[in-house]
Amino acid sequence: MNVIDSVNLTKPKKIHLSPGDDETFQPVPLPIDDDGFIVTFNVEQQDEILAFFEKHGIVVVANVLTEQECQRSVDDVWRHLQELFNPDIDRDKPETWDSIWPSFSHMGILGNTRWLYPQACDNRQNVK
Repeated sequence: MNVIDSVNLTKPKKIHLSPGDDETFQPVPLPIDDDGFIVTFNVEQQDEILAFFEKHGIVVVANVLTEQECQRSVDDVWRHLQELFNPDIDRDKPETWDSIWPSFSHMGILGNTRWLYPQACDNRQNVK
């Protein structure tokens, strides 16, 4: 019977439990291109896509959606913001954006909500 010396075991890091009001959302640092955006791949770069996804848990593949699908996606995000946070948000009037974004600093723009708008579901099922 092998006895494991508990002193040699790696101690788990202490988990910080937050009440939700003391932390600011900090995106995970990812490789960026010269324009400051996350590195993107073309559909044909299957091996590179898989390697990047396995390392970072996210990947951006360019030219998968049509311009119309992209526009519908953007429209859905604005609809979500208006429905969830403030119906007075106007995408064409930045002055309406300043006082209604406090929760985004904690969880990002989508937060923990299920993103089930029709275009988002279509995007996830895109055959490319």
